[in-house]
Amino acid sequence: MASGSYIVGTAAMVRDELLGWCRELDVQYLTIFPHLPGMTQPDTLQQLDRFAHEVMPALKGAAVDGSDEADEADEPEAVAG
Repeated sequence: MASGSYIVGTAAMVRDELLGWCRELDVQYLTIFPHLPGMTQPDTLQQLDRFAHEVMPALKGAAVDGSDEADEADEPEAVAG
C-alpha cells in the first residue's frame, strides 16, 4: 500500500481520492478489487454495495462534467454471471 496503488479508508476518503485521480488523469475506465485475501463473501458484497452507493455516484458526476461525452454505442454491455 505504500506504493500508492491502493486507496483505503472511509467511503468519503476513497471517493475524494478517486475524484482527484479521475480529474488529474482523465480516467475513462476504473477497475476495482474489493476482495482481499481472507475476506468473506458477505464482507466483499458489503464493500461492493458501499462502493456502488457511496463512491460511484460522485465518480459518475465527475465524468459528466463535460470531459467525457461518449456515445451509448461505446458503452460496454453489462454481463451477469
